[in-house]
Amino acid sequence: MLRRLHDFIKEKYENGEYQQAADSYYSWKSSIKADITDDYQLGYDQARSDFENHRSFHHYPDKIVSLTNNAFDHKSEEVIQFIRGYNAGVESTKIK
Repeated sequence: MLRRLHDFIKEKYENGEYQQAADSYYSWKSSIKADITDDYQLGYDQARSDFENHRSFHHYPDKIVSLTNNAFDHKSEEVIQFIRGYNAGVESTKIK
């Protein structure tokens, strides 16, 4: 039974019938990386906006969120990237 299933899948693979699925996966994978960049930029832009509108900066608990992120298999990576971007935006206002 398993041998027939293996042979069936192997035949489909060798005929290139899984190429579209592979292409879709790699396209999806690269879109996730773009989203991470977007989260960083959102945080950076928020810090700049806070500065330009004379609002006080927020303090985000980055160490706690980082520990939570590691403990739960990187489920809060977007939040981490936002905080990193925000902190970079805060630092960029201090240099000027």
